[in-house]
Amino acid sequence: MNDGQAVARTAIAVPARTDLLYVTAAAVLAVVLSHVPVLGVVVYPFKLFGTFVHEWSHAIVTVVTGGHVVGLRINPDLSGEEDSTGGWGLVISSAGYLGTAGTGAALLLAPLRRARHLLVALGATVVALPVVGTLVQGATFTPTTWLWTTVFAAVTLAVGRRGTPRLAGLFQQFLAVEVCLSALDGLRSLDWLALTAPGVMTDATTAGSATHLPALVWAVLWSTIGAAIVGLATLHRVRRALRVEVGQSGQMRSGARSGHHIQ
Repeated sequence: MNDGQAVARTAIAVPARTDLLYVTAAAVLAVVLSHVPVLGVVVYPFKLFGTFVHEWSHAIVTVVTGGHVVGLRINPDLSGEEDSTGGWGLVISSAGYLGTAGTGAALLLAPLRRARHLLVALGATVVALPVVGTLVQGATFTPTTWLWTTVFAAVTLAVGRRGTPRLAGLFQQFLAVEVCLSALDGLRSLDWLALTAPGVMTDATTAGSATHLPALVWAVLWSTIGAAIVGLATLHRVRRALRVEVGQSGQMRSGARSGHHIQ
């Protein structure tokens, strides 16, 4: 094996280690920032994006199932509300938490080499959704929703267009981890409300009313599915990085031995 081949194989092995490093760094940062009050402002926009994903999951499924979005609100306290008419109510109710878990998993599994393109597409989508909702569905949005949408889209587009590949990759993974944590934390809160305050209006009580099943049944079911989605995505991401790195390391060692015999 010549020097050019060795360099090429080493360069290929780097992304595998980088993927795993970014996932680990993003997870550590998310946990640390979430538990340090002074630094909570840093992670706040990412948590608010989790609310954005939750409510827009409801809205998108409303439209897909033939309903009409009346309005959507994202509040500073990380709560949100989507108002709609028509559509398939049970699927719409299920879409919020499961859509957030699925989005977090998709971001987690997205290749880092495409992080800049992904962030540009994400920023453009975040801008387009409320505009389309207003023009096509006639939906109304609060000033807070418009402000948050604009700020997040601007930051995401800036990182995607101007940031380095390393910054974009870390931003993508941090966003993925925060959306996953937002989904799991929301499901945990939903389980607690369904168990201790079943009269409080939630997605689970709405689903329960449509099916005549206790809200707790839907809360536990969504929690199980959501945890499985996030857990399997995390496992796949880690195993993929380790598998690629181990395979490439074996190829490099084999190539090195072959080169020695040739000499």
